[in-house]
Amino acid sequence: AGELALGKEFSAEAEELHAQAAEKTSESEIATAKARDDFAASEALLTQAEEDRAAELIDEEKSAAAFEESSTAEELAIEAEEREVEYEAIVIKNEGQSLNDGESLAQTEVGALE
Repeated sequence: AGELALGKEFSAEAEELHAQAAEKTSESEIATAKARDDFAASEALLTQAEEDRAAELIDEEKSAAAFEESSTAEELAIEAEEREVEYEAIVIKNEGQSLNDGESLAQTEVGALE
């Protein structure tokens, strides 16, 4: 009878250990699933970060190109202003020459009238 009681006690302990192992296995499976989800989320964040960095590089290139274009436009505007000043100087010189020619003509006419 003592052996039967001892067998039942071992059987009860074995069932308890089996139940604990099943519970631990279930917890482990849940933790593994969460780790997989976390890993997938991490991979998605890394992919998004890489896409964001690529977009940032493209934006930097566009910005540099726009700055270069702006600088070129500014240089062209300065050159145009310089040419305008040169043309104005030519016009003023020509107007001065016209005044001189007019004075010479007037003096010639006055001389001819005398």
